[in-house]
Amino acid sequence: MRIVVQNHRSESVAFTMAVILRTRGYPDTVHVKDPDEAANIAIASRAAIVFMNVLDENCSEVASFAAAQKILTACPDCRIIFTSGVATAGDAVGAVFGKNAQFLEMPFHPAVMFDVVLREIPVPFAIV
Repeated sequence: MRIVVQNHRSESVAFTMAVILRTRGYPDTVHVKDPDEAANIAIASRAAIVFMNVLDENCSEVASFAAAQKILTACPDCRIIFTSGVATAGDAVGAVFGKNAQFLEMPFHPAVMFDVVLREIPVPFAIV
């Protein structure tokens, strides 16, 4: 099952998150910078989880929300997990997506990310 990690502010963050997930038993994890590219990959591969970055509490990052909505329309079973360094961005995510999305405030420990993924997609083995 595919996992897509998107971060338009820092491709290195998306890359690092993807590497961590690959080493934890999710080899089909990919990272991208552009929200539209994330949506296209997620829809084409029927992704199970997409991590989307949002910038601020004013939802000025409309592209991430629009891409997430596109994914959920095409793949209603996909799990969208928004990430941001702005704690109040979680309120905007909740207002727009309700229970259809989750929010993780950055920075977070890789174990937190892995726990979120593991609840959605169990792996046959876990590397600890």
